[in-house]
Amino acid sequence: MESKQLDNNEKLSKRYNKNCIVTYPFYDSKFDSLLEDIGLNIDKNIVNEYLDDDFILDILYKNEISAVLNGENCDDIDFTILDDVYNDLKQTPFLECINLLNSKKDKLKLPTIIDISGEPDIFRLFFSYDLFFITHMCINELYTTGNIGSNTISALKMGIELFVNK
Repeated sequence: MESKQLDNNEKLSKRYNKNCIVTYPFYDSKFDSLLEDIGLNIDKNIVNEYLDDDFILDILYKNEISAVLNGENCDDIDFTILDDVYNDLKQTPFLECINLLNSKKDKLKLPTIIDISGEPDIFRLFFSYDLFFITHMCINELYTTGNIGSNTISALKMGIELFVNK
């Protein structure tokens, strides 16, 4: 796939906080193998006290996604930022991941009230708990370097497989 490289004038860093550090996966052991596969290791003694603590994981995820989308909390997020980010990402190899998740959407156990009929709807799933941290890596890479590397796309594809097959 031919990918478009963004120049500095096109970057949306003022709306999407690419500088936020996402930490919640380090406290959730279900991400251990994926983190290891992509070379992100942390000494478990550092996080052991809060490892797999649902209360802590919920707080971390909500605070981190709010920070990335420039909200004070989850209720204060301007989700139109996602539309802008989607428009940038669909012109990159990230589209392969959108198509992969779209092809597997029937395997997802989503409430029937959630309509994921098109690419923009599928894209919002990339900000779910299971995929957000790798999605953020992709967006950060795009807005920092102008493209998304194949290793990062591969990591997201692994994350999609884990998400769909959980």
